[in-house]
Amino acid sequence: MSMFNKVATISAASALLCLSTAHAETTQPQQVESDGAIHLAERWIFNVNVESLSIDEEVAALEGVEPDAFAINIEAEYFFNDNLSTVIGLGYLGYDDNEEFTQLTEDAFGDVDNSSSTASALPLVMDVGYTRFYAGKVPTYVSLRGGLTHMFASERSIENCSDCSSQDINVDGGMFVQAAAGINLGRSFNLGIFYKNYLSGDLEDAIGLKLSFGHFRSR
Repeated sequence: MSMFNKVATISAASALLCLSTAHAETTQPQQVESDGAIHLAERWIFNVNVESLSIDEEVAALEGVEPDAFAINIEAEYFFNDNLSTVIGLGYLGYDDNEEFTQLTEDAFGDVDNSSSTASALPLVMDVGYTRFYAGKVPTYVSLRGGLTHMFASERSIENCSDCSSQDINVDGGMFVQAAAGINLGRSFNLGIFYKNYLSGDLEDAIGLKLSFGHFRSR
């Protein structure tokens, strides 16, 4: 991931957090205790992540893709208590492809077209971690997590074509650690930014935004 992309992503994330804070200050949270504490014990929440990733440059060059990629993940997160949780999620990762190919295809109506390939993967993410919520007029949180990303269907292929050519893109996931921080937006939403550093595999790091949907309850 280039330094420009990282700075741009962090700047955009910071701006979103500032805007969200301003909005949240005008909204009275309805599902927090009188002390402002958030409680999620034995609850599910759902996360949508958008992230920019870096791939090892040598691996990317060998596989014919750029070393930068993007991903969108949908996750389910279960809190065992107010702090400890586990996540499982599935996403879509899009490569910036340098070896795109075309192939003649025929649809169900007999129309022939010259279709182009796309390069993508389906990352499966699993992790566990600790989240600390801080009470206040606008509650905040920080978290530290560790987990694993596994790549499925990482390939260059033509979409919606059952017998077209395809090429594997051998980019492996791996183990990672992740740090995050964010704010609570009231009844059911958290917005945060995160940084993920990979300890193994072909991914190097990632930075992104996370929007969480849940039921933040009082005891």
